[in-house]
Amino acid sequence: MAPFFGMRRIKTIDDWRDVVGKDKWKEGYSACELAHSWLEASGFPAPVERVLASTSAEVLAGLHLRHCTVEMPVFLDNLKAPSWNDIMAYARNGSRDSVVIAVEGKARESFGERIDKWIRETGFPNPEGALSPTRKRRLEYVCQHLRVEFDPDSGLRYQLFHRTFSAVHEASRNQAAAAIMLVHSFDDTVGGNWDDFLGFASWLGLEQAEKNTVLGPVMLGAESDVPTFLVWVSDKRRGEPAN
Repeated sequence: MAPFFGMRRIKTIDDWRDVVGKDKWKEGYSACELAHSWLEASGFPAPVERVLASTSAEVLAGLHLRHCTVEMPVFLDNLKAPSWNDIMAYARNGSRDSVVIAVEGKARESFGERIDKWIRETGFPNPEGALSPTRKRRLEYVCQHLRVEFDPDSGLRYQLFHRTFSAVHEASRNQAAAAIMLVHSFDDTVGGNWDDFLGFASWLGLEQAEKNTVLGPVMLGAESDVPTFLVWVSDKRRGEPAN
């Protein structure tokens, strides 16, 4: 049977929770924090808006939010296990060009497995230490479409690859002027996430990265050069005092 995916209008926090699913909805974790932060804002959440407004990149000047899709699936090499984006945000810049933003929320969660471990999924029919054929094919597809090097022994986090792919793919599909992969972090101390983000940015050639800055652009995309930016926004969980 073919997989089915649905969308619905989100007006309340309860609506957002229903789309995310009860298994992912926990107080203090990213799904819940993102819902309150984004839904209760009149446009971009204030910390996100400040960071995006700080860049000198002309293509991101005057960004305003048009609409968002929560739990947006972006398909990779097949229809199985799409890349589920916490938020896919669609914006326009001051010249009314489209800009696509794939948002990854983080609060008490890591970026998941490193590629060298993820691609060696063990269990039948994969012997221990061998590359999983399906995961190898998937990573090759992502790398090909980002025009980056395929390395099964990479220590980078796989989630950063497919989240960036989601931003670039959706920007290309919508003929957008730019793509942004944005991490909205509600806990900068957990799991070395910043170090993982920093390593990924450096691997793409984006050096001297700092939190709450817009990095890039770097040109990615298989079919066209998509100016792609990486952004890390530091925020507080609800109830925590601001610095």
